[in-house]
Amino acid sequence: MLFFFMNSGFEFLSLGELREKKSYKWRQYGGNTIPLTVAEMDFRVAPAITSALQDMVNRSDMGYLGANPEIQEAFAKFANLLWGWQISSNLVRVGNDVGSCVQEILTVITQPMEAVLINSPVTNFAKWILESGRSIHDIPLIEKNMNYTLDLPAIEKAFEAGVRTYLLCNPHSPVGITYSKRDLSVIAKLAKKYGVTVLSDEIHGALMFDAQDFTPFLNSCPEAGDVGICISSASKTFNISGLKCAIYLSQSSEINEELDRIPESARHRASLFGVVATTAAFESGLPWLLDTIDVLEFNAQHLISQLAMNLPQTEYRKPDFGYLAWLNFGDFNWLEEFAKADVALLSGEIYDTNIPNFARLNFATDPAIMRLVFDRLSI
Repeated sequence: MLFFFMNSGFEFLSLGELREKKSYKWRQYGGNTIPLTVAEMDFRVAPAITSALQDMVNRSDMGYLGANPEIQEAFAKFANLLWGWQISSNLVRVGNDVGSCVQEILTVITQPMEAVLINSPVTNFAKWILESGRSIHDIPLIEKNMNYTLDLPAIEKAFEAGVRTYLLCNPHSPVGITYSKRDLSVIAKLAKKYGVTVLSDEIHGALMFDAQDFTPFLNSCPEAGDVGICISSASKTFNISGLKCAIYLSQSSEINEELDRIPESARHRASLFGVVATTAAFESGLPWLLDTIDVLEFNAQHLISQLAMNLPQTEYRKPDFGYLAWLNFGDFNWLEEFAKADVALLSGEIYDTNIPNFARLNFATDPAIMRLVFDRLSI
């Protein structure tokens, strides 16, 4: 497969280059293992980002993070460009990463041991909530033939019973679905009716295969602006999670009064380099991102035929976005077979101990590496 990239600077990293990386994904196993686990991409970072960081290094600009209106303006322009979402840039706040932002927000809008609603299987949410000293109210997604939907009647019952905080994964990882504007509007109106605050984790929103398929929660209907908090980051989209920077915002004056109680020290836990890299990504990274999405969608589609040829019993629904495939291996002993092939996946038990037959596969790599993976499995 030949890719005809625009002048974006997109490049694959070779297997040799990847094995020299110091990040967790490529040091977790070492040796000859091909890790399709941690949610980072095996691509060279966008030139706009490396240029901005190199400029910081050249000027020895490595001090504490101060006021940085550039990131606020850059995100506002990015959101308007991709989704037609118009926001006031001064509402954008900076935090360390999405998980830390969730925990800081829960500290000021909830009480210890208060229930927070989630929809399993979902990435990291339970851990963040428990680490914050809150409790989990889980309403699992409804699954049919690898298609997942929200259980809206059960969500309303939870709100009616007194759950006052909803941590929503929009779009949803790891199952790879996005929500309709209608469903988000229903959630917002129910939240308004019952006095619920909705924290919408939108870290994967810019990785949609079709940008028009994604609706920011706060842009779904007027009620969402009264009840919602958006939390996001360039980390997944632009492969810069190690730089530690996230953003969050609300359009509600009442919620913003609560967010003002988050300590100033929380903002300083973000990295100066992370803020600079994020700003560069939002300002100038779109050409690179479009090429990246082309590769990801090709890999997501090609995975259908690779699985059919080598692991035909596997159930797989092509995700709507990103680079994480959610697989149901059924009765197949996938752990043993992938271990023999020296290929690592993330077990579904990370999300729910009752689904050991599920696994998450990260396909954000050179298609040649994906071919190598399935060559190993076919031996």
